[in-house]
Amino acid sequence: IDGTDGMGCPLVNTDDADGDGVYDDVDLCPNTSVFEQVDADGCADSQLDADGDGISNADDLCPMTAASAVVDADGCSDDQLTQDTDNDGVYDRFDICPDSSGSDVNAEGCDEFQRDTDGDGVIDANDDCDDTLSGTPVDEFGCEDDSAYDVDLDGDGYFGEYTYDIDSETGLRINQAGDRWPLDNTQWFDTDGDGYGDNYPDQLYNSPSNPRTVGIFVQGANNSDFCPLEFGTSSLDTFEIGCEDDGDGWADNFGRDKFPGNPTQWFDSDADGYGDNWGDKEWNESRESSWPGEFISGATQSDKCPDTKSGAEVNEFGCSSKQWDTDGDGVVDFDDNCKETPKGPDGYDDGCPLPKSETDDEATMILGMTLPVFGGVLAGGIVVLLLLIMLLGRIRNRGYDYDDDDYDDDDFFDDDEDEDDFFSSFQSKPMPARSTPAARDPPSSGPSRGPSSGPPSRGPSGPKRGPPGASSGPSRGPPGRGPPGGAKPAATPAAKKAPVSRKIEDEPEEDTGPQKKVRRARIEVDMSLFEDWQADDRDAAVDWVLSELAEGEQERSLLMQLQGTGWSAQQSRAIFDLARNQQ
Repeated sequence: IDGTDGMGCPLVNTDDADGDGVYDDVDLCPNTSVFEQVDADGCADSQLDADGDGISNADDLCPMTAASAVVDADGCSDDQLTQDTDNDGVYDRFDICPDSSGSDVNAEGCDEFQRDTDGDGVIDANDDCDDTLSGTPVDEFGCEDDSAYDVDLDGDGYFGEYTYDIDSETGLRINQAGDRWPLDNTQWFDTDGDGYGDNYPDQLYNSPSNPRTVGIFVQGANNSDFCPLEFGTSSLDTFEIGCEDDGDGWADNFGRDKFPGNPTQWFDSDADGYGDNWGDKEWNESRESSWPGEFISGATQSDKCPDTKSGAEVNEFGCSSKQWDTDGDGVVDFDDNCKETPKGPDGYDDGCPLPKSETDDEATMILGMTLPVFGGVLAGGIVVLLLLIMLLGRIRNRGYDYDDDDYDDDDFFDDDEDEDDFFSSFQSKPMPARSTPAARDPPSSGPSRGPSSGPPSRGPSGPKRGPPGASSGPSRGPPGRGPPGGAKPAATPAAKKAPVSRKIEDEPEEDTGPQKKVRRARIEVDMSLFEDWQADDRDAAVDWVLSELAEGEQERSLLMQLQGTGWSAQQSRAIFDLARNQQ
């Protein structure tokens, strides 16, 4: 039985709704677009997805993606973005000759045995004229076939060798004749000589804003020059071809190329001034498949964050503070209060690290200072505090302080200046020598006021000077007095030496007239500081202090002299206070 298509064929419905030449009953892709080439099942490449990555074969630059791999808009996984199967230096997704084996490979990945540089149908390896103009009839060796010009091969009414003159002012071609494209019936002249024809396929090309002065309207004209009076190489845009271009294929002067003059960038999806393409392979891992752009070796002005919100301020990588993490601690700069310092594994949520303890190294900060600086400041403060305490102590010793019983005799000998004051103070009268206790044998009868004979001097023998009890220094007055019953120390020849002191003349007291008596505060004195046998020496010392005060001697000088004769600091203070109470 004869079938629909002949003997032995089945009877099928001959309807073909999409006009692809495959009957609807057997058409696996019934909605194929007009003029698309289909396979035996009625499917075009735009309807097929051989590797199942969700990108049609027509749009898939990486048609053999591994199953379940995540791909970008071009159908390429991260691995495929930099995959080069034939090791020719051109990534597979850009390589139109993925099996090249020659040594001379061009930018499209084709070697001399695969490419046809001039597009004349003869591969470069066999082409003796590899620079033939496109559309030029050639012979088997790839060279122009002059005999073909005698016939109108394309039937457009133009034939013969293409000739022209050059306008010296504009550089354009004039007086054109023959057929520049003898095999294309939609083009014949090329005024600017850039390889794109003057004829145009749409009346929009000849608008008031872009009037055409060369070429004519030809329905479906091929390779129509959008800029017929300007030599250009742009070719990637649907309309703006044949225009000035920086080498990236996009016309520079009509706004399509957002980076005119930069052959590695042309689009800026987020309009932040940084291009969608990138040239750093390390960025491949961070690029999401839905992001625009492609890897271009050596690309500049690259945008690492091509999805930045419009109007956001960006850094030199095209990223806003909400997208960038300067210190790499996982907290974006917008939320990071310490954007230059990583927070570390135990830092705060605001991006700042935990403060270092006081036991850390010398970089530890205390009150804004490093540990060494803080230590120096602390030590200096302690020194100042000690000096202040000493100064206050001296001031208290000169007044009526009833509690000042602890007088440090080191205060009187702390520096050279004090030493000068000590020697210059010996202008006072000598104080009666004080005795020392004799051996304490039990008394034969009743208590005694002092030893039966004067004790030996406390200091080394020599002439007397100063208050009672003094054991050295030249005498500046009558010999020292001992306690009643005590033996007076014998005078020595050294007592005849003149004392080292300034001369003081007594001045008569002026009669100031009757004055109102002022009651002086009485100073309490701890008499337990003295032994019973020291009573006479103490009284003599008090009398001496009184006489010196009457002559205007200073408290400090008197206290130092008392200590110099053997009295302790506490006893010297007590003697001085007893004298003050008697004034």
